[in-house]
Amino acid sequence: MTGESDPVRPDGGPESDVDRIAELAKRRGFFTQTAGVYGGVGGFYTYGPHGTALKDNVEESWRDLFITRQGNMEVDAPTILPEAVFEASGHLEIFDDMILECSECGATHRADHLVEDNTDIEEAESLPPSEIAELVAEHDIGCPTCGAALAGEPVDEFNLMFETNIGPGTAAPGYLRPETAQGIFVEFPQLAEYARNQLPFGVGQVGRAYRNEISPRKALVRVREFSQAELEQFYDPETDDPPLSRVADVRLPLYSVEQQQSEDGGLRGLTVREAVDEGVIESEWIAYYLGLSLSWYESIGVDMDRFRYRQHLPGELSHYAADCWDAETEIGGDWVEVTGFADRGSYDLDRHAAHSGESFSVFQQYDDPITVERPTVDPEMSELGPAFGGAAEAIADALGERARRDPDAFDGEVVTVETDGDSYDVPVEHTGFAVEEVTESGEHVTPHVVEPSFGVGRLVYTVLVHGYREDEVDGESRRYLAVPPAVAPTTVGVFPLMDRDELPDYARDVAERLRETGLSVTYDETGAIGRRYRRQDEVGTPFCVTIDYDTLEGDTVTIRERNSTAQVRVPVGDLADTLRRLRDGDAVFDQYEALASTVLSASPPRLRQPVGAGRGGAGMTETTFLERSQHRLSEGDLGRRLMHVAGTAFPALLVVPFVEWWHIVGLMLSVTAATLILEVARLRFGLHLFLFDYLREYEETSPAAYLLFMGSASAVAVVFEPRVAIPAILMLTLADPVAGAASVGELRRVKRPRALATMYLACALLTLPFLHEEPLAVVLGGFGGMLADGVKPTVRGMIIDDDLTIAPAGAAGIWLGLELGGLLV
Repeated sequence: MTGESDPVRPDGGPESDVDRIAELAKRRGFFTQTAGVYGGVGGFYTYGPHGTALKDNVEESWRDLFITRQGNMEVDAPTILPEAVFEASGHLEIFDDMILECSECGATHRADHLVEDNTDIEEAESLPPSEIAELVAEHDIGCPTCGAALAGEPVDEFNLMFETNIGPGTAAPGYLRPETAQGIFVEFPQLAEYARNQLPFGVGQVGRAYRNEISPRKALVRVREFSQAELEQFYDPETDDPPLSRVADVRLPLYSVEQQQSEDGGLRGLTVREAVDEGVIESEWIAYYLGLSLSWYESIGVDMDRFRYRQHLPGELSHYAADCWDAETEIGGDWVEVTGFADRGSYDLDRHAAHSGESFSVFQQYDDPITVERPTVDPEMSELGPAFGGAAEAIADALGERARRDPDAFDGEVVTVETDGDSYDVPVEHTGFAVEEVTESGEHVTPHVVEPSFGVGRLVYTVLVHGYREDEVDGESRRYLAVPPAVAPTTVGVFPLMDRDELPDYARDVAERLRETGLSVTYDETGAIGRRYRRQDEVGTPFCVTIDYDTLEGDTVTIRERNSTAQVRVPVGDLADTLRRLRDGDAVFDQYEALASTVLSASPPRLRQPVGAGRGGAGMTETTFLERSQHRLSEGDLGRRLMHVAGTAFPALLVVPFVEWWHIVGLMLSVTAATLILEVARLRFGLHLFLFDYLREYEETSPAAYLLFMGSASAVAVVFEPRVAIPAILMLTLADPVAGAASVGELRRVKRPRALATMYLACALLTLPFLHEEPLAVVLGGFGGMLADGVKPTVRGMIIDDDLTIAPAGAAGIWLGLELGGLLV
């Protein structure tokens, strides 16, 4: 095992993280050892609710990229296959690990792992058993179970296949598959038809595989039952190239054979194009999938500072692989393989073709037929039979193969062929050898295969270890999993602030509506709100939605982000879409923070303070830009609003004779432009000024707020005649709070019917004393004012609910209504 000074080992991943994840996994339902009540069984783990959800999300993310987006097919083959499949694949012969048994206690151990754990050798698997035995003796390695010396104990090969019987009695032997790949290869003839015999094409499969590991260890890293996500990419090596340009500029962290064998070799960063051009990666298809996979690993939560691509050493290549690169992640100080990218050549298809007698090739049609010379044999069996006896049939087959491979061998009088290890000389005159001209419309091609094989369990374990965090919030320590929202077990937790009044019912309704949109939701109303946040942080839930008393008034809720613990308010109607965008990566939480005029503190939300209990007793409340129109009548509130009327509307009317038209236009444009500039700066760039607090929360006694209000109200009073201006300002100061007090408030951008009806009546009544001779104008004037106040203008979809826009808009609405009413009357 390499020490921390090794240049290719990152600094992260302390053992304590692994220990904490083991405890967290069991306590929070990620995974636990199977059948623990019976003492458990090594190498088998049961995924709990959160672990299953995380695993499923990783698999679905894999499907999205490697199946859907690449246009590949997916199959689901049985986990038990007949013995003949594994005879053909070679697994029965050479699918072995090195086993060493302690003569003292009888415990068995994987010999190469003992060497890795007790020496500086990192990849002992590539060494032969004899050398492993020598290393055990040289380093005086003892039995991990009883401590007895293992020097001199034999190192044997142990086949990892689980054997079973298919059917009762004298049933046919079968095996649990050690990889999902063979279930694809044996169905290749049919799969090629599904692909219309057009190369290249890919076939993927996600499912369970089984290996009878000698010494399972490290939780999900080395188990006996595990999940794989494998893709078999079939292609013609002569004509089919991958779409390398898509990933040519992706920079790969490579640890090649040359670097591993160098004394000071470390990771080398090369783009995909550079790695192919320099020959570091021989297969362009492997290079393509290395580039394609890199961003995917990051998207599911792999720490890229603890990640590398390592090339297999010659001695550790699988029996089927011409070249292989592993994606490895650092966990607890060790590098763990999470994916193998293997060039399997045509090994599997050739073997299954030879053992089954079926064709495992694809017929490739030529653009135009061609004429070629084709050597053939037609052996005279009447001559071969008496001369060679029982070997005659095999000799005839060997003659055909020799003719295809080496037609020049038939130029003499005798041709030599081999079968079953014996050589035979056959007179050429009895072979029927001839060369014929044949017109061909195409050729049969046995595809080559590149296989990216992903270990799902190891990836899940990596995501948990790499995502583990500890910090401090509000003076308390916190543990959380920084799992990307796209793969998190649960997307959102929904909580009522308190278990009282209408909050729980409202929260349950929100949770149910979010579930109906396809979001993964958990509901919790037990314990303090801070404790509920911590529970969700610990299982990686990226967002929490809190229903509080502001929600009941204004139909807005708080969204809290896990990593930063920052909070913003959004309308309930926008909640599902906002969460989906955040989950899918179409938006980031920082954007919503910038759009909110007030980002709530990271501490749990508190109850709304009564008017007058805010900063300095001036009435500032914990509200946001989505709540500003929800005014509640109080004695102090009415007093301030009456001051608005006395201090702005009537003084403005007195100065009308002294104002020219350009004064009016300039004032109106200045007020409107200032409002829009402030709104755009706040919504688009997140600009928040100290003066802005007074503008937004104008209930607080503030010279700045009154000054801005007076400018707007005076503009209304100056521009419109008294019969319009006075009702408009009365509507602004009285009708809006009356409507808010008599209704439940505002739903998104348009007020609820009850609020609209109340607003209409208030506007009409306030208009009536000035229009006693035009009743229809009163009706339409009230309706115009109601619409102007009820339907707010928007910038980038966010509500602009500022009195500076309502005053002119309300007056204009009343004026238009009155003019229309006057025409109709």
